[in-house]
Amino acid sequence: MEDHVKAGDNMEMPPRGETKTLPEQNKKQSCWRRYYCSPVVFLTVLVISIVLKATATGYSSGVISTLEKRFQLKSTQVALIAMVEDIVGLSTVMVIVHFGQSRHRPRVIGTLTLIVAIGVALQAMPHFLYKLPLSLLQKPPQVENLNTTDTNNVTVQQLFCLQDGRDSSGGSQECTEEEKASSGSLIREAFWIPLGSSVISLGSGIGPISLTYLDDNVPKRTMPVYAGIVFSVFAFGSLFGFFLAGYCLSLPVTFPLYETEYYSASPGDPNWLGAWWMGYLICSFTLAVFGLLFFLFPRQLRDPEELRREDEEYLRRNPPLEAKKQEQELEEEQREASCGNGPIEFIKDFFLSLSHILKNVVVIALIISACLTAFSATGFMIFGPKFTQVVYELDPAIAPLVIGAFLVPGAMTGQIFGGIIIRRLNLTRYGMAKMLLMTATVMALSVVLFYTIRCDKRETAGLTVPYAGYVKYNEMNSPTFIEVSSEKWERNLTSTCNKDCECPGGQYQPVCGSDGVTYITPCHAGCNIMSADGNYTDCSCLPLNEDGHSYATPGQCDRPCKSWIFYIVACIPVSFLGTMAGTAGFMLQLRSVELHHRGLAMSFGNVLIKVLGYIPGPLVFGFFIEKACLFYQSLCGRTGNCIVYDSDYFLNGFNSVVLGVQILGYICVLVAFFTVRRQTKKEKDGFKTVPSSANDETSNV
Repeated sequence: MEDHVKAGDNMEMPPRGETKTLPEQNKKQSCWRRYYCSPVVFLTVLVISIVLKATATGYSSGVISTLEKRFQLKSTQVALIAMVEDIVGLSTVMVIVHFGQSRHRPRVIGTLTLIVAIGVALQAMPHFLYKLPLSLLQKPPQVENLNTTDTNNVTVQQLFCLQDGRDSSGGSQECTEEEKASSGSLIREAFWIPLGSSVISLGSGIGPISLTYLDDNVPKRTMPVYAGIVFSVFAFGSLFGFFLAGYCLSLPVTFPLYETEYYSASPGDPNWLGAWWMGYLICSFTLAVFGLLFFLFPRQLRDPEELRREDEEYLRRNPPLEAKKQEQELEEEQREASCGNGPIEFIKDFFLSLSHILKNVVVIALIISACLTAFSATGFMIFGPKFTQVVYELDPAIAPLVIGAFLVPGAMTGQIFGGIIIRRLNLTRYGMAKMLLMTATVMALSVVLFYTIRCDKRETAGLTVPYAGYVKYNEMNSPTFIEVSSEKWERNLTSTCNKDCECPGGQYQPVCGSDGVTYITPCHAGCNIMSADGNYTDCSCLPLNEDGHSYATPGQCDRPCKSWIFYIVACIPVSFLGTMAGTAGFMLQLRSVELHHRGLAMSFGNVLIKVLGYIPGPLVFGFFIEKACLFYQSLCGRTGNCIVYDSDYFLNGFNSVVLGVQILGYICVLVAFFTVRRQTKKEKDGFKTVPSSANDETSNV
């Protein structure tokens, strides 16, 4: 039970400069509460907590391709994991907010923040509970042509072409228990990540509860400033999340050890796995620290009666605002009187208001457009770093840095700039509709340009290009290279040059042949010897050099490409215009609905955006990404994550989804524009199409 202190009891001297009585519940508080429990301090702690929570979300997007590799997941499985937070949050936020409003709100906010910290920490648990899969284990290059087993009984693959009847994997064809446990999708190990997301989603009530707490403790005239700060910091979280992902992925998964007996991949190696787990622990710890600070704040920061007197004094000094407030209150009272206060009347009024919204063509068109924008934006935020890795060969540690450094600031600037334009030009509904149409037009045209920004496809023998030749042994057993026509061919990793090597499928230890073509393993290149410098020699699928030998080097062949620079340059204005259009669409939606229907219209739109945008978006993008896969990791007959993609198909499929969504959204914008233009023309002719309370308001953003 909360202790309520009566006025006049246990009086303390107020802080210097304070002439009014402090709230009752603050009079017994510590120096912290008397001197630092102000709305500004609360806002500071809240903003940092929101940024940290958004950082964890952005971090997950930055490490998504690493999670695919670590847990051998397909893109659709990753998309399902990404959807968990939105699905659970959608079903729990109203209950949590309703419960939290009637309790000690700072303590509720602190508890929710600690719950989020626990959820973020849970996402790092697989690193400490499970070993790395065998597909990522490899031994440092040594002069050997057989597989080895380290002291911890971890099987390490060295895949060579052995034409003496032995299996190239160096052992029995039958899978061991360890291999079976490490084969296929490791979704059972990754289960901790969606579990953590479910726990994190319980923190979706932090924002609404915090805003109501601030609204009850600051003057009404300053509340828009506080709310604007809260809403604007979410983008900073995504920015920091991408930066944190880039840093953590530059460290090995075995950090603080940089090399172990069985894992020695280096940055740039296809089997490199960054320290994906580290960022989760960093976010979790800092969230817990700031979550505890909320428990230091009282139930009420300022005396409600004092705030009421301050607001009344301000209204007396600003008669126009007072008249406007009285007009709005009168309209609200008339509406409540007409519908009554009982539950039946409330339900009737709810469905009546909802029917008005559904009949509003402008509002529905803008909501659908916002859903499509969320659909595309969510897919890009989750798979954007992966897109740049596959299509433009960016390193996993660099890709999130590029996305965060250029695209997120562009989106933030567009949102602010859009609000400034609407306010400075004092745009009407028709002006905002024109602004929305112009930005949507430029965005749709820009997406078409993305099809032209690409790199040359990586040449991978048997997947993207045919085997260039094979070795034929004559009577003297001397190798002779014979050219093979590549006009017609089918994808096949087995060729005449390696058919006797019995190479295992589904494993990826790429080598770069002297012909500039990548082979998925030394075995598939026909190599059977490793030299002292770590290179592979006597490769039957490669042309002979002047000395009569053939060789390959570990790793993929370099594919120099700077097209990613042009792609980012093209994306910056698109992200800028996208959020600028979002601001115009949001304000136009506000001005196109009756005053007392705005709250329901916003809530209805937010629900649809989650259901039709945030939730299905990643799944559709993941589906098209899987279609671009050429080679899956597999072991013991079970397939895992995709290792080799057709970069051209990936680019075309990814951009086609974005373009298709853009076209549908553009149609919705056209519907809204022509409807507003028709309404504006009727209003000039003396017809009332939108209630004056909504239509006559200026856009004070």
